[in-house]
This record gives sequence, structure tokens and C-alpha cells, in this order.
Amino acid sequence: MSIIIFWLSVLISWLIGLAFVRKFRKIRLPELAAAMPFGLGITGFLYFAWFLIFDKYWHLYIILEALLALTLFFYFKKNNVNLFFLEEKNIKDSRVDEQFLPTRLLIIMVLVFMLLLLAENILLSKFHGLGSWDALAIWNYKAAFLYKGGEHWTNMFSDVLRDLDHHKDYPLMLPSIVARGWVYTGFSDPLVPRLISKIFAYFCVLILYFGVSSLKQSRIAGLLAIIVAAIPQTFNLLAESQCADLPLALYVLLAIFYLLSWHDSGEQGELFLAFFAAACGMWMKNEGIAFAAIFAIFVFLLSRLGKEKIQPFSIVKTAFIAYLPALTAVLILKYFQQSSNDLLDNISVFIFRVIDFDTIRLISSYMVQALFIALPWFWFFFLYLLFRPVKVKEKISRCFLGLLIAQVTTYVLAYLLTPYDLHWHLGASFPRIYAHIHYAFIMVFFVFAHNPFSSAEKGAIMQENNTYDTKGVSDD
Repeated sequence: MSIIIFWLSVLISWLIGLAFVRKFRKIRLPELAAAMPFGLGITGFLYFAWFLIFDKYWHLYIILEALLALTLFFYFKKNNVNLFFLEEKNIKDSRVDEQFLPTRLLIIMVLVFMLLLLAENILLSKFHGLGSWDALAIWNYKAAFLYKGGEHWTNMFSDVLRDLDHHKDYPLMLPSIVARGWVYTGFSDPLVPRLISKIFAYFCVLILYFGVSSLKQSRIAGLLAIIVAAIPQTFNLLAESQCADLPLALYVLLAIFYLLSWHDSGEQGELFLAFFAAACGMWMKNEGIAFAAIFAIFVFLLSRLGKEKIQPFSIVKTAFIAYLPALTAVLILKYFQQSSNDLLDNISVFIFRVIDFDTIRLISSYMVQALFIALPWFWFFFLYLLFRPVKVKEKISRCFLGLLIAQVTTYVLAYLLTPYDLHWHLGASFPRIYAHIHYAFIMVFFVFAHNPFSSAEKGAIMQENNTYDTKGVSDD
């Protein structure tokens, strides 16, 4: 019975997320998938706000949250807004896809692939049922404080518990989402964080598939993208870890997807969704704070590359409104935490480590090993680039790839500032940190790289050939 109630809470989150997305964007297949992480993020913010203000009346909270979802649903229903069905074609022209691989067969292949992922995940569940050590010592541990509440909930930041929790300053979105699930079930069910972790994992795959298919105008490209993304064992291990790495990766992926969509369409609503996804990442993990800052800078740079220059004030205004909930939550957390960041405390050693060749060599070797061993998909990209010419819009593609490279650079800075043993820190965090940008990088690659199955590119090539043939005839 408790699991049914939990899935009811997930449905409520999805309805709220769907209404939120519909406010800024027409509903397409990517939006149906994006509604889930957006809904979980919004209800995570709502739970934390209710916790800080009341810390009780939880039955009333559940009722009000359900009423909010129903009100939004009936509001759209009354105004004849198509909330669930597609308002525009997701793939404009799939004739080339259809010739190579029939749509029905392709859909069956995607479903079979998802079922195989689920089967592997179920097998791993027998060995990682309670998640990783970080899940026990950080995320579910903090969720227990947010679920139990009371006047002593701030003890999660106490130095007495320092030996158990080395991340007192970590944001609380994932613990808030888990604690909310426990409020619905009525007890701290260990199955709740496992299911939440799987929801983030599989919606990451869905959004990657729908996003690449939509942006690239090719379902086959979408299928190739999710195969490359989810085949490495890292995916299922992260899905079972119950940590915040995969949720952060999902919000980074969403931010990049809506930024790509905004660059193509120029719709302000898509830009807001991109910023809000980055804001959710900000409240998910400290690495998300770095990404949100870098993301805002690169959006500004990207706006300068368009044909029509966008006013900087418009971008700043959109970013501020989208970031406001996460910024408020982070500032409140810092107030209760009342301690500095471990990395910033160690800034005095930064200069010495930057000029230390052995330190730089050690960090570089771990980064390369993580790419070529833990993430075998990198070989796919390397071989593809070696044998297949890639057509890119140079300035735009460099901007997106530069954003992801800048995010990796912040990780290098973190290792240079770490107060912990560098060997231990590198071994414990790689390749998890690559997962933060893993799926976004795959999306950028498939969108900008030449795809022989893309109907849009095929049509452009055929048009170029026809133009050339016509000129040849006229010259004769």
C-alpha cells in the first residue's frame, strides 16, 4: 500500500511539472518526459519551504499539494489547453529514417533496450539495495533529519557528526525529495530512495532520446545516443547508488537541451526552462552551483552569436527569476550551516599545488583513465571523429562544448583545493563527476555531428545536389 501512495506522490509531481512546462512551452514528447524532473524539483522546493515554515501539519501539506495538481489540471482542461497530447510534430520528416528502419521496429528496439536496462538494474539491486556509502552517510542521512524534523534537525550540520558526514554544506534537494516521499508513505521506507534514484536514471535516458530525436530530426540518432549513454556499467551503478550525481546530470542535460532549443527557436520560455533546470542543479549539489554560474555566462555569450542580438538585461532578468528559488534555498542552508566550505578553507595550498608537477600529473592520469576505461563510449566518439567528417557550426558548437569543458575545469580546481588525500579523493570521485556532463555531451555531439540518417541533413544535401545539376545543365 505504501508503494502505491508513493507512486501517487510521483504522479502529483509529474502533473505539477507538466503544468509548469506547459506555461512556457507547447507539449511535445520531450516535455512529457521533462515534466518529471521539473515536477520533482518544484515539489522538492515546496517541501523544504513547508518544512522551514511549519515543520508539521504534513497531512495538510499532502492535501494542498494534491489540490494544486488537480487545480492546474482542471484549469487547463477548462481552458481547452491540450496538456497531454502533442501540439506539434516532434519529428517533422522521418522518410529517411523510415527507409532505413521502420518506425514501429525502432520503437520496439527502444522499449527492448529500456527493459534490458531495467533487468540489469534489478540484478544490481540485490547487491546495492541500500545504495552506496555516500547515500547512507550523506543523502539518506540528511533526508532522515528533514523527515523527522523537530527542533534538533539542524544537528545534521553539527561537528559532532563530522566523522560520519564530510559534506555538511551539500544542498538539500535530493534529501527533500526523499523526505517528501517518506511523508507520503508514512515511514522511512528504504525503497523510496531506490525508486527515486531509478526515476532520475530512466528519465535521463528518455529525455536524451526524445531530445536528440527532436533536435536532430532523427529517431535513429536518438536511439544511438541512448545506447552510447546507458551501455557503460557506470550508468546502472549510479542508478543504484542513490546519490545526487545522476539527478544533477539530468538537470544539466535538461539545461543544455532547452538552451539548444532556444537557440533554434528564440522562444523566451525555452530559455527560462533552461535556466530553471540549471537552478535545480544548483540546489542538487555543489557542482551544480558551479554549473549554474558557468551556464549563465555561456548563455550570454551564445546570445551574442545570434543574428539578432538579445538585450543583456532580458537574459539577466530571466536568469534571476529562474535562479531565485535555488539561490534562496542555498542562502538559507548557509545560514543554518554556519560553517565554510572545505575547499575554500584549503585555498592557501592552491598555489603550491598548481606549480607541483606530480599533483598535475596525478590528476591528469585519473582523468584520462576515467575517459578511456570507465567510460568506454569515449572510444566511440574518438573513432567517429577519426573516420567520419563532422559538420558543425563552429562558433555555436565551440560555445556548447566550451561550457562542458569549463565545468570539468572546476573539478580540476576542486582537486587542487581538496583537504583530503588526493589519491583517495580522485579514486572516490572518478568517474562519477564525468557523469554530470556525460549525457549533455552526448546530446551536443549528436546534434552537431553529421548524421547520415538525419532527414533534415539528407534533404539539404539533396537540394545542394539538385542545384549543382541545374547549374551544370544551364552551362551546357
